[in-house]
This record gives sequence, structure tokens and C-alpha cells, in this order.
Amino acid sequence: MREGATNAVAEERSGGGHLGYRNRVGISAETIVRRRSDVITESVLDDVVVLDPATSRYVRLNTSSATLWQALAGSPATIESLGHLLEERHAAPSERAVSDALAFVEAMSRRGLVELSGPV
Repeated sequence: MREGATNAVAEERSGGGHLGYRNRVGISAETIVRRRSDVITESVLDDVVVLDPATSRYVRLNTSSATLWQALAGSPATIESLGHLLEERHAAPSERAVSDALAFVEAMSRRGLVELSGPV
């Protein structure tokens, strides 16, 4: 794996005011993550860009982060299952994969782009 999800957000830009970050809950490997339904996701050349229309902020995701973001398009997932996905698709060492998935989720949560809940 050439890049870690710890560098999940390659670039962030704001087109206006900042409304603040949401989802201030404890995060663990069992935390369930879902994409916010109102965010816009677009592929632009080799990048994936996520736009929050409420804040006019966008982020450009690196390859491993884009994999995790796209996995969340279909249904919610735990951070642990996102880590396993990094192992499978990007040959991430298992001891690093879950921590990279956790870093990705924390970054997206700070930006208010995902919703978090405890295990069911």
C-alpha cells in the first residue's frame, strides 16, 4: 500500500462559511459508519471528490480513502470491516489497516460527512 488513509484528505477547500463539524461520538473498531445522504460524490479524472452542499466544502480523496468511501455508498459498515477492505484491495498489513480505516473515519467525521452509531 503506497498511501495510508491517515492522509485521507488530500485537499480541502471551502466556498464559504463553515458550519462546524458534527458527529462528536466515541469511535472504535465496532463503530458503524454511514455516508450522509445529502453529500455529493463525483469522480474527477483519477480522483474522487466529496462535496458537502451545506458548507460548500469539498475534499479530494486519495486512492485508499476513495475505496472506503465507495464501500460506504451501498450500506453502512463497521470500521473493522473497512480495515479488512483495505487489507484485501490495497494489500495493507492487517495491523495497519484498521488504524488507517479509523483515521479515515475520524477525518470524515470531523468534516461532518459521515454519521456514526454504536454497534447494534
